[in-house]
Amino acid sequence: MSVEKVNTEAPLTVEQLLRMMMEQNKESQKSNEALANAILESRKPYVDPRVIEARKQASLDRKMLIDQEIQKRRAARRGCSHLNEGGRYNIKWMQHSDGIILGVCGNCFSQFDATHNVEDAKFFRADVKSQRNMGRAGEHARRGGTIAI
Repeated sequence: MSVEKVNTEAPLTVEQLLRMMMEQNKESQKSNEALANAILESRKPYVDPRVIEARKQASLDRKMLIDQEIQKRRAARRGCSHLNEGGRYNIKWMQHSDGIILGVCGNCFSQFDATHNVEDAKFFRADVKSQRNMGRAGEHARRGGTIAI
């Protein structure tokens, strides 16, 4: 098989052909990048702005309820004498395995931290019977005696 030689000039030179191929490659690169960005954008889930607003409102409502509950507990603690009918403290104490002593009032259910709070430690020191009956957690727990804070 042989190729016949033609007397007419070639419509494109090799340089022109290479230049055209490079331009085509640049265009296809741009279109591929645009396609990749469109695919990434299409995979993002749609979130309705109303849903976002509802979540935001629910968060604000929860915060408001929590703040109200905190205020209610503070008011209950201020108004409670923490005493039972016999005139003794109605606070039940527990020594946890990490050594922290916490208490709960049987009337207003306020929480006391005798380890970290000086005011709560005064309640703890004032009630020797509760110290003796205090629950203890962990293997280090031992019955009897008082705990000095």
